[in-house]
Amino acid sequence: MRAELEIVIASKIAESVFCNAGRLARSGAPFSNQPAHDEGKAHDEEKAAAEVTAGGASAGGRVLIAAAMAALVALERSAVPVRVRTCTKG
Repeated sequence: MRAELEIVIASKIAESVFCNAGRLARSGAPFSNQPAHDEGKAHDEEKAAAEVTAGGASAGGRVLIAAAMAALVALERSAVPVRVRTCTKG
């Protein structure tokens, strides 16, 4: 006799993993892969710092673009009309 297959959906797997992780964290037991966990946390902190720096640089770039556009508008308004001469043969 064949065993009946049970369909498992991703949300059930996620729920199980989440519950198990919470239970293990509350138990106070150290991670079996503590060095890798610590390394991952350090990597995440470095990545967060890089994202903050990139966000500041991006904002600075937007300010420079706005200033350049304002300068172009100011130059356009203050420009003196210039007549362009063309050479005609004949």
